[in-house]
Amino acid sequence: MLKRTDIVDGPSSVYKDYGLVYTCLGGWVDLSQARPAKTRSLWSKMVGEAGTHSLKHPGYKVQYGQPPNRHSKGVARSYYVRSGLSSGERESVALAIFMEVTYGFQTVQPEFPYGWSADSGFTAENLVSSIIGFYRTVRPGRDYISMCQPVPKEAALEVWDAQRTVGKKRSRFFGTYVYPSIACGMSSGPMCAPLPNFLTGISPARKGPYFHDWDKKEEGLA
Repeated sequence: MLKRTDIVDGPSSVYKDYGLVYTCLGGWVDLSQARPAKTRSLWSKMVGEAGTHSLKHPGYKVQYGQPPNRHSKGVARSYYVRSGLSSGERESVALAIFMEVTYGFQTVQPEFPYGWSADSGFTAENLVSSIIGFYRTVRPGRDYISMCQPVPKEAALEVWDAQRTVGKKRSRFFGTYVYPSIACGMSSGPMCAPLPNFLTGISPARKGPYFHDWDKKEEGLA
């Protein structure tokens, strides 16, 4: 769980790997969760089609997870992904896998003993920060955090002090949670809001012919 002391100046911290910033379009963003490193392993496996190849379908196995640490339990899952997908199809499948694993990771955080030691799991900054990290990996070259319009530290502290901790609000959807902020010209709230347009260019694929859960039949073991 992030603290008030983790808040940093938004405009000068967009390339940092740690800190909490408040943004007008994305709400709270955890810079450590927004790092592209969290998604690189998934994306590299899919681009290279690297993994055990299915004996049943023309595709391969993709394993992706978010590892445990002293504050959280890890989640790992395996999927079949069809070979030869177009660039757009690959992005859609990658996003679907990423969202499912990320949501699962947030779901288990309140479980004992992790929920007792940290106020984590679906806090306002979690899912939006993860989506930013995904786009920074899959569609690099854009300054997504700056595009979310980060505010100066003083303005972020005002939002925090008015609403108290980030953990006061839980966001269980891949959107944002925005708060009243003079710096953003917003006087009402807090309220749920959709992701900004530049974070919605990829639509997650549905499980079906492009990808599905991996089972032993893919390896001819059942």
